[in-house]
Amino acid sequence: VPALDPADRVGGHLGIIQDFMRAIQTGTEPETRGADNIKSLAMVFGAIESAETGRRVTIATQEG
Repeated sequence: VPALDPADRVGGHLGIIQDFMRAIQTGTEPETRGADNIKSLAMVFGAIESAETGRRVTIATQEG
């Protein structure tokens, strides 16, 4: 993935889209997989829930 131009209004999305297209065209894995992104979202939602409730939140993980 080429370096991003800080002046690019699209931001990091352009690099992600280019990497995804490269993966499709070459039949290789993209830099980030959907499963990894789902784990990231689980952490974000857990952090939001913890902030709202003031309690520790367990984040379930599922491999496979």
